[in-house]
Amino acid sequence: MKAELGTNPSYTWRGIFEASGVLRAGLRRRIGNGLSTRVWSDPWLAGTKTHKVLSPRGEADESIVVADLLSADGRDWNVHKVRTLFLPFEQSYVLNTRINREDCEDDWVWNLEKDGTYYVKSAYRALVGDNVAEEGQSNVDRNMWVWKRIWKTDMRNKVVFEGTKVSVDKCVKRVSELLREMAGLREAVEEKRQGGEQEGVDKRGACVRWCKPVQGLMKINVDARVAERSGLGIGAVYRDEMGGIRWGWAERRRAEFEPSVAEAEAMLAGVRMARRMKMTDVCMETDCKDVIDAITSRRTGRSDFHSVISDILLASSHFRSVSWSFVRRNCNHVAHELAHFCPIGSSNLFDGTTLPRSIIDIANADLI
Repeated sequence: MKAELGTNPSYTWRGIFEASGVLRAGLRRRIGNGLSTRVWSDPWLAGTKTHKVLSPRGEADESIVVADLLSADGRDWNVHKVRTLFLPFEQSYVLNTRINREDCEDDWVWNLEKDGTYYVKSAYRALVGDNVAEEGQSNVDRNMWVWKRIWKTDMRNKVVFEGTKVSVDKCVKRVSELLREMAGLREAVEEKRQGGEQEGVDKRGACVRWCKPVQGLMKINVDARVAERSGLGIGAVYRDEMGGIRWGWAERRRAEFEPSVAEAEAMLAGVRMARRMKMTDVCMETDCKDVIDAITSRRTGRSDFHSVISDILLASSHFRSVSWSFVRRNCNHVAHELAHFCPIGSSNLFDGTTLPRSIIDIANADLI
């Protein structure tokens, strides 16, 4: 990354050197213990274009590393140090950069892919300026399916082999029919995959109403709230087989993660609190499908999101039994309200007798 072009570079080395600019633009340090990432020279800030610190160093030590900005236990930012060293606009970026709390080393991640892994295709897209999102691939697949069907129709054969003219209206009508056919096929495949819609479960496998856990299980619903200048709100509710609330957890951190990372952080907080309260058999629920899919598939990656998922899997390995469920938003109302409850920089642990009346009313509505 720091090599020079030289005075008489070969054609191969020149090509590699030219591509290094793309690598520098896409690579970022993921913070673990912070010991190997230099504050002033390495790219490590989340949410910025260059990921490098722009605040003037002033009289600060040039060699300080990110670990010097962390709290004594290395699990959170030292807010006072951050406020002292960085300009106001950059302080929020520092506080929003996730720390991997499982005491791992700092690492490189590829910031141009969701999973943080480097792929040649994403480097190529960056090099040629093609910023088409991966989500657009589904549209490409759909268009290719339609065009292949048109290619095989009599309409195309008549135009190509017989010189027959076909009106634009007729072509549009045929394309519309094919799109409807494709939509119907997709719906049928999805319904078959889910085994049909079962009672209390929609076609995506999500619960459509909150249900009590079986005897001996504690059901834990979690949710996150992210709002500009309002920090990250987390809510978790712990309910027994009768539907009663044993505990409620609410906290508001000085961070503004991406939504999927925030939801994963909420799940991690719910799991850790369950461990702290010595729970052994739990059922975890969230209204974020990305989190459930990543946990159940044990999907690996190098991004902040996958870092949180790894923390969740590690923390949950201490349970005797654990299950993971995706639910609709209306099944997650109590956790949702708790995520809005705390002022920034605070947390609250409630038992069933100290919960706010508004939260109790929402929980009781689940049982009707």
